[in-house]
This record gives sequence, C-alpha cells and structure tokens, in this order.
Amino acid sequence: IEGSKEMVRQIGSGPRALLLLTAVVWGLSFSGALAPAIGQDELCYHLMQPKNYVHAGSIYEVPYSINSLWPYLMHMLFTLGLLLDGEGLAKLFHFTTYAGTSLAVYAFLRKEADVKTAVYGMAAYALTPVAFIQASFAYVDNALAFYIFLTGYSLYYFVKEKKMHWAALAGIFAGFAASVKLIG
Repeated sequence: IEGSKEMVRQIGSGPRALLLLTAVVWGLSFSGALAPAIGQDELCYHLMQPKNYVHAGSIYEVPYSINSLWPYLMHMLFTLGLLLDGEGLAKLFHFTTYAGTSLAVYAFLRKEADVKTAVYGMAAYALTPVAFIQASFAYVDNALAFYIFLTGYSLYYFVKEKKMHWAALAGIFAGFAASVKLIG
C-alpha cells in the first residue's frame, strides 16, 4: 500500500484524475455485473444455453439453434458460475476479463515505459465505452480482448528475450482466444 501511495504521488494530477475516473467506471461496471441479466445476447444465448446445460446436466445441441454449438471457454465459465452461485458469478467472469485487460495493459506499459504512460494506457482501455459497458453483461468480447492482448504481450517478450516460455504462453493464450470466439 505504501508503494501504491508513492506511485500516485509521483504521477501528477492528470493521471491521478484518470485513475479516479477509471476506479469509478470499474465500480459502475462491477455493480452492473452484480445486477440481474438484461442484455439481449446474454438473455438469448450467453446465459440461456449454460442454463440449459445446467438443467440438462450436460452439453447438448438445441435443434435449430446454432448458439447451442458454442460450448466455448466463457460459456463453460458462465455454466460454472450458474452452478456455483447463479447469474451474478457468471457475469463476474466477464467483468474480471475487463479488469484483467486493463491491468495487463498497465503491467506491459509499466515494464516498457514510465508510470504515467502505463496509467494513460490502462485508462484508454478501461474508459473505452464498448469495454466498460459490456463488462456489466455476460458477453465474450472483453474476454477475447484479454486473451488476444496476453497473446501479443507474450509474443513481444518472446521476440525480445528469446525465451521459450513466452512462446508457450503465447500459444496457450492464443488457444484461449480462439476458444472464446472463433474470430480470435
């Protein structure tokens, strides 16, 4: 905590205001994630199919529904959330990928630049409307951004340091990205 206080003192008032704004937006997105599901996609298939899986006790094809053929990573996490605690936990999995992407951008830029640049980069992602709005819903797009960013992060350090563990991580994260949404 002392180190965090010192970092905030060093970065200046502009980045401090961005940190505060980012924290407020995270809080609003977090509260939206705890609210009942209201998004069209989450009600139609992102949560509906996992609810069907839970009810049936298995993953199965729903006739005339291409969405039931998407037992991807996030849908399985949504299913786990529904099994353990209901919609709130299911939606929190997506919110977590939003916060994780913000923090990953910060960590990358903190290693490659200064604290001020890292704060601006984190805020650029965290304050992007499509990212913070969707963080309140059981969608998959922040998860896709999360795994694609981690893939790029790992590839960057593989090229820079020539260490195979970075290439392995890039492959794992690329697999996760593809398992979230095929365009990954």
